[in-house]
Amino acid sequence: MNYIFNKSTQTYKNLTAYASSIAEPGDNLVVLLTDLDAIFNIAKRRTAMRGRFATDGKGDSMLEKLSLTDDERDWYDEIMKVGGPEIFRKMQAWTKGIDSAYRHNVKFGNPIVAGQITSATTTELTFPALNPALVVNALANKKIIITTPGPNMNQERTILSNTATTITVSVAFPAAPVLADEWVTFPITGNFIIQYLKLDASWDLNIFIGLGAAIEEALTLYAVKEWYKINRNTNDFPIEEAEYERQMQKVKSQLLSYKVPARRVTDMFQ
Repeated sequence: MNYIFNKSTQTYKNLTAYASSIAEPGDNLVVLLTDLDAIFNIAKRRTAMRGRFATDGKGDSMLEKLSLTDDERDWYDEIMKVGGPEIFRKMQAWTKGIDSAYRHNVKFGNPIVAGQITSATTTELTFPALNPALVVNALANKKIIITTPGPNMNQERTILSNTATTITVSVAFPAAPVLADEWVTFPITGNFIIQYLKLDASWDLNIFIGLGAAIEEALTLYAVKEWYKINRNTNDFPIEEAEYERQMQKVKSQLLSYKVPARRVTDMFQ
């Protein structure tokens, strides 16, 4: 799931919508979202499939030992805090100058509304009336994030209630948001790794479909290989580790081939 995000307007477009419009890169960033819940489920299926066919020295099934289950979710969450940044380091050349270009375990959904603060406490934000006007408590149980650089940038809170011009959050911000701080709200739809890349005129947007899939596969392989490592599975760990390294090269290769290809009228004859 990938988007183009405009920092000035605080709006998101999917790649199809962006490609169909006439737009210069400007303040736009590429947003790559990887669903941590989906990766966990894929890793569970893969390890269960392997466990079905594996036996120990006595010929007994190793399904129970090799299968990643819901009981290991805490372990998975911790190990992905290492795996996510490891993959992100392959992409850092394309993220220079972007604050918080990597964010881990973020609740994300398609943005609903955005606004600008006129006054605030640490738990209540006031803003001008929106058009169309907000319905009372229409944003309850959704997320709000402060997007302006400062002490609260990228701070997320769950919304308790709202009026047409105020939002009250469940947990106080570290500091009271200041005048002109901008915010955006969205529903809670999943746990994501979010990575932001610079967008310029040379990007070929078609690569982002494959790039998102390549990152997801790399994260899945990371989880599986680490699971085999902690279980001292000396047969499968080196296989998965080698696959992981190959996948990491695919991620980097796709980024290195990001430019829009130059076209000549004679290309079709070559």
